Amino acid sequence: MLQRYAYARYITNLNYINSNSFEANDQRRDVTLQYSFTYSDGTVEEFDKPYVFKYWDQKAEPKGNNTEAIFPAIRTAEMYLIKAEALNEIHHGANQEAIEAIQKVRGRAGLTSDHLPTDYAGFKDALLAEYRHEFVMEGHRWFDLTRMCSPEEFVKIVKAAKPDATPQTYHVKFPIPQREIELSQGAITQNEGYGR
Repeated sequence: MLQRYAYARYITNLNYINSNSFEANDQRRDVTLQYSFTYSDGTVEEFDKPYVFKYWDQKAEPKGNNTEAIFPAIRTAEMYLIKAEALNEIHHGANQEAIEAIQKVRGRAGLTSDHLPTDYAGFKDALLAEYRHEFVMEGHRWFDLTRMCSPEEFVKIVKAAKPDATPQTYHVKFPIPQREIELSQGAITQNEGYGR
């Protein structure tokens, strides 16, 4: 029986779902987000917010919340998207090889790439959407946004996903630990926006 508050269940932000919805045929949505759960006794629990069930190990559930599952640091899908992103940067737009790379990821999710834009900015936006849907709750989003967006775009995207957040353009960089600044004997200065 599923523990009602098992650690593998994460609640996602409703703005994430509403403002950046999955495409209609995207199979990743059904394996990533769940809106209800049926327990072994037949009881159905409806969730007021979708849960991210991506990390739930169903085989381990009868024994508790521990799992022996291995979570990869980098996946094949990420390699294809990195390739598509690099080709878009090199050619300042998507060529056939970039389309084929992103299609490897989209095809596995039951989608096509027929309608994807091939201009630089449009393809970059399509890549950001793919990264977002493919790597839900895997800790990639900040890195994707800071790598692919201007600081102003970063703030706009974060605010759209979480209206009560207070992102600043300097948040595209982490603060440098004070100890490292002191050890550098003046060679390193603090990143802008973090004081000192």
